[in-house]
Amino acid sequence: MTLKIEYNEQVIRHNLDLYNDAAMDRLVKRCAERFSLGTAYISDLLTALVNDLEQYRLEELKKGTQVQPRAPVSAERIKQVTDFLKAPSLLARTNELIGQSGVVGEAINRLLMYLVFTSRKREQPLHVISLGSSGTGKSHLQE
Repeated sequence: MTLKIEYNEQVIRHNLDLYNDAAMDRLVKRCAERFSLGTAYISDLLTALVNDLEQYRLEELKKGTQVQPRAPVSAERIKQVTDFLKAPSLLARTNELIGQSGVVGEAINRLLMYLVFTSRKREQPLHVISLGSSGTGKSHLQE
């Protein structure tokens, strides 16, 4: 989450994983130094925030999520999709469409990741690990 912390007209904006102790400790130290407050006080405030967020999440889960009814799919659209799926070279055409969406190059990797990501509803979904140097486009490829 991104936090905006204000105290005496001073502001800190900070991206934070609330379940990462090291990240929480860095934020506590940063706030203590900036605002001239004790680390125990700030730590207690952030702990209370996390507890409140967890409580809110649990309450929302108890409410359950209501599935919004989907608009009916037209017969014409069903025919278009069926024709697309039945036509030859489905994977090649799918890969071409992924390329048209903006993923340039990486033809094999983008198709492989598409197949892995679409396996999520199967009984045994596939998994992938992206390895590469910093800035080589791993996150872009996954998105």
